[in-house]
Amino acid sequence: MFLTYLWSFIFLCALRILTITVVPLDPPAGLIGLVDPVSNFFYGSDKFVTKDLFFSGHTSSVFLLYLTVPGKTDKKLALAVTAIVGFLLLVQHVHYTLDVLGGLFFSWVSYQLATRVVLR
Repeated sequence: MFLTYLWSFIFLCALRILTITVVPLDPPAGLIGLVDPVSNFFYGSDKFVTKDLFFSGHTSSVFLLYLTVPGKTDKKLALAVTAIVGFLLLVQHVHYTLDVLGGLFFSWVSYQLATRVVLR
């Protein structure tokens, strides 16, 4: 289970880097700007990173847990958390709907790739 999640996460990060590079979306109207001390340290305090939208890393990471965990209760909890995270990202205008749905799709793709790698 751990190796499947780890490989899935590696593939997910690679896909996210690729999609952010290929699809640099402008932020949604009404974006709530949050100050992140870590990214501000690297990018400068006067800059706000906004071109990292497609696809949602938060939603995809939590959905990856849903795909990976074996128990019914764990799956229900992970799916509920995925729905809550996706909803809150949309309410805060942090992501477009397509970003959140894309996160689900790319998590599934990453999981499928990882299961092929782990089962070899």
